Amino acid sequence: MTERAVLFDLGGVLIRETNGAGFAAFEARYHVSAHEFLRALDSSRAYERLRDSEIEGADWPAQVSAELVSRYPEIASMLGDWDAIPRDIDVHLTGLAAALQSSGSRIGVISNALAGFRDRFEQRYGVRLAWDAFITSGDAGFGKPDRRIYEIAASAVGLPAASCFFVDDKEENVAGAREAGMAAFHFRSDDHEALEAALRDHGCRW
Repeated sequence: MTERAVLFDLGGVLIRETNGAGFAAFEARYHVSAHEFLRALDSSRAYERLRDSEIEGADWPAQVSAELVSRYPEIASMLGDWDAIPRDIDVHLTGLAAALQSSGSRIGVISNALAGFRDRFEQRYGVRLAWDAFITSGDAGFGKPDRRIYEIAASAVGLPAASCFFVDDKEENVAGAREAGMAAFHFRSDDHEALEAALRDHGCRW
């Protein structure tokens, strides 16, 4: 059997908004969609600098606030409320990851997160999977959708990119994985059945 690796994003995939009420309350208070606000954060220069370890996490709120204040005059309170939205682990996906690994697949994470985030992730959410790779942009010095971070992940799991399957909630990151030679799935909401079907098509068994 050909060896496979399945690599997961964190925010929006393994880490999810708990019940939908937090985003709904945010949208009602600020009259902006959660999706629009997230896109604004993710497309900011401040986010790029944080992702690529050019600034520290403590510097991020001030820098992104200065950049987006003309668009969102309440940006300071918006950031506080955004961070306070309850988030939890998608236990279906962590269970799937464990089952895949038990059946012979390698598992890993590729995330645009701060350096050393694995310890914080495991402590906060109690996830203790034996990841074969845990790659963050903060550790790598560049992030998704840069081709290099997918190449680093493939090397870390010890397989060619063509044997890797990546799951992310952002289209540009899925496209980046495909350009690097991986199979990839654009995960939306609770799209577990479609993901599992795509994994089986890729040759994964559990």
